[in-house]
Amino acid sequence: MPTNEQLEQRRARRAWWLRVARETRGLSQSGVADSLGLSKKSASTVGDWERQVSDPSLRQLELLAALYRVPLNLFVDPPPTDEERLLELAGGAAAAGLADEASAGEDPDRGAGAPPSGSPRRP
Repeated sequence: MPTNEQLEQRRARRAWWLRVARETRGLSQSGVADSLGLSKKSASTVGDWERQVSDPSLRQLELLAALYRVPLNLFVDPPPTDEERLLELAGGAAAAGLADEASAGEDPDRGAGAPPSGSPRRP
């Protein structure tokens, strides 16, 4: 069973993908509401889904997936967002940077076990 944190993460991802899919198709929130058979005033409902204020039903997710021409699973089990991927890459790069900094003091020409720079070398 998913934890509350996992459920909240899934909800945030769903909201992000709902917005990205709508914008990619060039649709307005009111246009989506109209396509789903909601009143024109229900554009705020679509916005609420995209801001995690409320959640669409499974039936609404099916209709949205068809409208946006994306797999339903994009909304049911959403993958990481671009922002999450970037943070993951940045975190990996930061970790790699720390490793690079640690090895930066080593002179590759001297080899392992050589005295540190500034120390006299033996002939």
